[in-house]
Amino acid sequence: MPRGRPRKNDAASPKASARGRAAAARASLPLNRKLALNQWLLGLFGVERFDQLAAHLKDESLEGLDADNIHRFHHALCLHLPPENRPELTDEQLLEYDQAIVSVTQHLNDRRITRGEEPIVWKYFQYLALLFTEIYLDRYFRDPAGLRQALNARVAALNENIPEADRIAALEESEDPRLQLNKIAFWMATGSGKTLLMHANILQYQRFLETHGLSRELNRIILLTPNEGLSQQHLREFQKSGIEAEIFRRPPAFSSGSI
Repeated sequence: MPRGRPRKNDAASPKASARGRAAAARASLPLNRKLALNQWLLGLFGVERFDQLAAHLKDESLEGLDADNIHRFHHALCLHLPPENRPELTDEQLLEYDQAIVSVTQHLNDRRITRGEEPIVWKYFQYLALLFTEIYLDRYFRDPAGLRQALNARVAALNENIPEADRIAALEESEDPRLQLNKIAFWMATGSGKTLLMHANILQYQRFLETHGLSRELNRIILLTPNEGLSQQHLREFQKSGIEAEIFRRPPAFSSGSI
């Protein structure tokens, strides 16, 4: 038999096969396919992808309000998304959410208009972010256990068609749903108006607290920034939006002889 080192591809085959199996066992699904909350929200509108929802709203002529102080985006959603595909989001419910967004926007614009500045007019992706927030907060405050059940159902549906390593853990039914669901995150691009949306989110959250008699549970909101300059910038932005704010100062530490 010929002598010499084994051919490279022969020697590598077992290792390559093992690496392939290991890679298959690791998580491989993109992050945006694992966002159960996002998938649940899209499902309420009868679509599977964000672009399917946004496609009807990208026309710039839809920005702003009509003569009845209703966002034109609202009319477009009701027109292009058949009611039978979104049974949990009736036209009336969407209008209620829209009017809440109008109220928030007017609050943010009052001082801007008084100062002669340009008022805020939402882009389609900003409007959808605010609409998603309204839906989530409504379900969270009104029926947190029902929200958890709906999210777990979405998680189960997502897990059916993905590898085991990619599967998402369901929320424990034995725990308090308010504590499980009291944190959400927004994934938005740089320059998409996150500061203004944050101001709107604060007002949305405060309104739901007041509506459900929970205002006393919140005594302050802390915005963390990486440096003093950004803190001052955010302070000016809060003032423009008519939201009371001040720079947080840590109280001086007590000395050993203090009482």
